[in-house]
Amino acid sequence: MLIPWQLILVGLALGLIPPRLFYGSGYRHGTLLDATTSAHLRTSGDSGSGRKRRQWWKLPFFWIDPIRGYFSAKCLAMAVLRMPTDTSEQTAAILLVTCLSTLAILVVQMEFGRQRKGSLMSPATFLFGYMAAICAGVDIMGWGVAIIGLTTTIAGRNFTAGYVVAAVTSAVMGVHYLGATNYTVGVYALIAMAPVPYAFLRKARLVIPIRG
Repeated sequence: MLIPWQLILVGLALGLIPPRLFYGSGYRHGTLLDATTSAHLRTSGDSGSGRKRRQWWKLPFFWIDPIRGYFSAKCLAMAVLRMPTDTSEQTAAILLVTCLSTLAILVVQMEFGRQRKGSLMSPATFLFGYMAAICAGVDIMGWGVAIIGLTTTIAGRNFTAGYVVAAVTSAVMGVHYLGATNYTVGVYALIAMAPVPYAFLRKARLVIPIRG
């Protein structure tokens, strides 16, 4: 059986894989609005008109990332559950490890997938799987936050709105399931919204790969 620190390393190994490895060089980057508007079409030589929508969601990247995010967070969550929490110092140390590990993972996901300056890869699908698993012991909360956040993102075609709603949902559900004084409520909310302040500080827009 793996000990907590080994589980953390496995979780980091899964999370620190650059997203660029999951799609080829024939893709460009655009916002979610770009990917879902009729103005962004691709030419097909197999049909007469040669016009049809870019089906961005068919890219394997969008199906691999949630699975990778889920198992990355699952390993971290299992490690947290196995760590001793007899004192407040131990609890604080566990929260710090969780935050630092998650920050490192999200930075890699956002930085190592972009094509040019001024843009960052939006880790929406990765974070969907990540949030579903990181809420150790309250899986219903994790899945709730993930589903509501992703639904808002797709419905509004805006990544920032999805992350903010996910953070608010995380805070509300966290207070309900864990209590208002539980430190992890704030940690979950920060994780859900982390891409927004990071992109703001980097003065970059959040993008996803689209067929070129």
